[in-house]
Amino acid sequence: MKKILILLLGVVLVAPGYARALKVDSLLDGNVVGLRAGINFPSMYYSNANLQDYKNSIFLRPIFGAFFEKNLTNNLSLRPELVFVGKGQKINDLGVSYQIASNYLELRVPVLYTYKKLKSLQPYLMLGPTVGVATGGKILFDTYKVNVNKSNMASTDFGVIGGLGIKIPVLIKNLVFVAAGEVNYALGLSNTFAPN
Repeated sequence: MKKILILLLGVVLVAPGYARALKVDSLLDGNVVGLRAGINFPSMYYSNANLQDYKNSIFLRPIFGAFFEKNLTNNLSLRPELVFVGKGQKINDLGVSYQIASNYLELRVPVLYTYKKLKSLQPYLMLGPTVGVATGGKILFDTYKVNVNKSNMASTDFGVIGGLGIKIPVLIKNLVFVAAGEVNYALGLSNTFAPN
């Protein structure tokens, strides 16, 4: 299993329409198509008790993708998204140097609850399932190197994701964009490594 903390920075929701046709404070009530980018701080733990003494090092990985946010009610929306997520683990402990840098294409379908009383500044909570497919990466152990797809890495990954964020409309010339920042936590529910 794996735990992943994802900090999304500079997420931009590209909203249809122009400022002259839409009020900025009502823009966030519409459906939105957008792009996202951020930093992933992955960590993993071993189910084997003999290996649990190894400590993770900070291991920054990228995350980016696209999404569509559809309003369901005044406060609830559904945000299907397809993202590239860098995951893995880096260990340099107890005389062992080990690194796994795996890449996943992940489908996420979180539900968002948005607090809309502040109009132009809208905080939200999100929660939903995730499913990912391994698309490659590298495993390094001392001088040994192997492609993830040729190892015993599991080809699929299932989990849940939850987090909080804030949306802010931004006017640039005649175009209205919605900038958003989000911090979320994804918990893997399946084993990273296949049995054999």
